[in-house]
Amino acid sequence: MALRPDSGDYVWHFQTTPGDAWDYTATQQIILADMNIAGKPRKVLMQAPKNGFFYLLDRVSGALISAKNYVPVSWASQVDPATGRPVVNAEAKYYEGQAQPALIRPGPPGGHSWQSMAFDPKVRRVFIPVLDAPMVYAVDKTFEYKLGLWNTGIDIQYFNMPEEPDKLEEALAQTAALTANALIGWDPVEQKEIWRYKLEAPGGGVLATAGGLVFQGNGAGEFAAYDTSTGRKLWSFDGQSAISAAPISFGVDGNQFISVMAGFGGGGDHWRPGARASEARQSQPGAHIPPWHESAAAGDPAGSAAHPAGNRHPMPQRLSRSCRDATCMPRAVRFAMD
Repeated sequence: MALRPDSGDYVWHFQTTPGDAWDYTATQQIILADMNIAGKPRKVLMQAPKNGFFYLLDRVSGALISAKNYVPVSWASQVDPATGRPVVNAEAKYYEGQAQPALIRPGPPGGHSWQSMAFDPKVRRVFIPVLDAPMVYAVDKTFEYKLGLWNTGIDIQYFNMPEEPDKLEEALAQTAALTANALIGWDPVEQKEIWRYKLEAPGGGVLATAGGLVFQGNGAGEFAAYDTSTGRKLWSFDGQSAISAAPISFGVDGNQFISVMAGFGGGGDHWRPGARASEARQSQPGAHIPPWHESAAAGDPAGSAAHPAGNRHPMPQRLSRSCRDATCMPRAVRFAMD
C-alpha cells in the first residue's frame, strides 16, 4: 500500500496473494530503485514475498511491470501480467469441496522468509536468501476454533515428524531430498537467476556493499563474503554460532566496519533443511567471535596483543581498498561480531 506521508492519504495498493490459503505473507522488505526498463527510466519497487514470485512494480502508480518465480512454484502457473493476480492451479485449492491433500511449493515458510535480501545498483542484482521446501496442505475435517491458539484449519498430521528414531531418520532424509537453501543473484529487469550458491544450512539476511561484495551468515555458523557478479565465495569465518540476522555496515573515523548479530531462531527457521545443524550451532556459553582489526583486513601476517594471529582470518583485498562514494568508506574494513 502506498500512502502520502504528510496526510496519510491512500494512493494505491497491490495484493500479491488474494484469498491466501497457504500462509504467503508479503511482509518481506521492499527495495526502491530507479532503473531503465525498455529504454525508459522508471521508479520501481521490488519485493520477493513468500509466494515464490519476484515482483517489479512502478512505485508511482502501483502498476505491475513484471513478475516471475524465483523458486520452484506449484500453487500458481504465473502472475497474470494484465491483472497482477496469480493464476492458481486447481490442485492447489485443497480447501475446496472434496479436494485431496496436495504437495505444494513453496510451503508456509515461503520461498523467501523474513531474512532480508539486498540490492547492488551497479550490477543491477538482487541477492535473495531462498528456500525451496514444499508442504502437504490438507483441510482438518475436525477443526474447531479455539481462542488464543494457532487456528490454521490445516491437518498437521502431514507435517509432523515420526517419533521412532529409525522412521525419523528416514523422514528427515526424504525432507532433505525435497528441499534446498541457497543464496541467489537475481536480475530484476530480466527476471532471471544469474547465479546460485548452495547452502547446507538455513541462510541468514544479506548485505551488499559498493565494493562488489555480498555478506551472509548461515545456520551452520559460517559468515561469508561472495562476489556480487559471479556468486563465488571469497572469504568465510566460523562464527561459532548460527547466524540468522542480516549484517550491517557502518563507518568510524574513515574505516568501514561489518557487524552482525549471531544466534539461531525466528519463524520458519525450524522448517528449513539443515535446521538440525543450525540447532547444534546455537549460541553456546563461552563462545565468542573476535573483532576484526584493519591489519587483518589488509592481510597483515603479523599478530598483535589485541588481535593475535591465531584469531585472524584475512578478508579479500578488495575490502581494504579505497572507495569514492558514501556507501564504501575509505582505507579499510573492520569486522566485529558480538
